[in-house]
Amino acid sequence: MLFSVDKKTRDFLKWVSEIIKVEADAVLKIKEFTIVNDCFQYKSNEEIGVFWLALFIPTV
Repeated sequence: MLFSVDKKTRDFLKWVSEIIKVEADAVLKIKEFTIVNDCFQYKSNEEIGVFWLALFIPTV
């Protein structure tokens, strides 16, 4: 059985599907960065040999 859908409904459904795609892309990008962050999360600076000098700003 085929349903007749008016133009407003078609446009609305198209708009909703675009919103879902955009939100899904945003979630995937966030997960992509959290995976990268997890790789570096468990090692201290001493373990990987990175020693940064603290920025010293004298107060007047």
